[in-house]
Amino acid sequence: MPYIKVPEFESNKIIDADDFNRAFEAFDNLLLDGENFADESLGIDQIPKKISLTETSKIGKSSSSFTTKSISQSSSAGLSDPFHGLPPTFSEPRLTSVNCPNLNRITLLNLEKGDKFIIRASCVIDIPDGGWRTFYEGIAPRFKIGLVRMPGETSITDGSVNENTSPIHSTLAHYRITYTGKVPSASSLSKEASDAAGIDAGLWKYRDRTEDAPDNYTYRDTRTGGEDTAEAHNPIGGGSMPFQGYHNYTVCFLYEHQDSSITGADTTNSIQSFSVMCAYGSARNGGLTSNTESGGAKGCVNPVEQDAKIRDFNLFCYQVKN
Repeated sequence: MPYIKVPEFESNKIIDADDFNRAFEAFDNLLLDGENFADESLGIDQIPKKISLTETSKIGKSSSSFTTKSISQSSSAGLSDPFHGLPPTFSEPRLTSVNCPNLNRITLLNLEKGDKFIIRASCVIDIPDGGWRTFYEGIAPRFKIGLVRMPGETSITDGSVNENTSPIHSTLAHYRITYTGKVPSASSLSKEASDAAGIDAGLWKYRDRTEDAPDNYTYRDTRTGGEDTAEAHNPIGGGSMPFQGYHNYTVCFLYEHQDSSITGADTTNSIQSFSVMCAYGSARNGGLTSNTESGGAKGCVNPVEQDAKIRDFNLFCYQVKN
């Protein structure tokens, strides 16, 4: 490996300008190439020309990026979660607002055995504090994210299915808020709640009422002061919760075509696409059947579900010269 040796300058001694220029003039014509630079350590916007990762002959789509995308909570984990359970493939719809943000992908073409590619992805994940202590017995939702391989495919449409979609479990990350706040909301302990309680099938059913809507059983708590209305205590419009989740996801994966370590379906297909997929859910619901069943052992009304957000998303790949 070639190298350049720079002479040492003694501490606390004046450095002559000519000596300094002579010491570093070798850098004027330095050419970075695969012999003296670790190409895989570079970001996509830092790669000089004429080095080993600038080969693009087998890359159909090299990158995918977006600024922000909202991801909805899903209660049907097995249907929307590409990383759910043990099956090696995922054959359910890919949805831009549920599990395939912005339908991101990169595509490799005309692949032969031994072709290698470095696939990198990064993003920020914002998970709201939805007051899980109030609504979900303290069990906050989980956010999963990772790479999947999609053989034989050069495009994705919202709701489309590829039965051979194969999760790459070594790239999978799980995020969940450890501590959660409590939404200022119906606790069934107010005097109004007790006074308004009625007998239903022999059992007391405590219901909190808002002052502005006597028949609207919804969020209520007088601890915060101010206007005492349903809107004032809604977890979305009523103020910021204390434990918002902020997570950074980054991954680097070396894909070698037809390598024995690659699992899943259709590993020999000469067309392979990759995407970052996710799943947001798994919070434990309190079991309420309607928004008017609040109070008692069941707690308060059903929660207002808030979306997570994926921001500053980048997915790209390098082709490694053989």
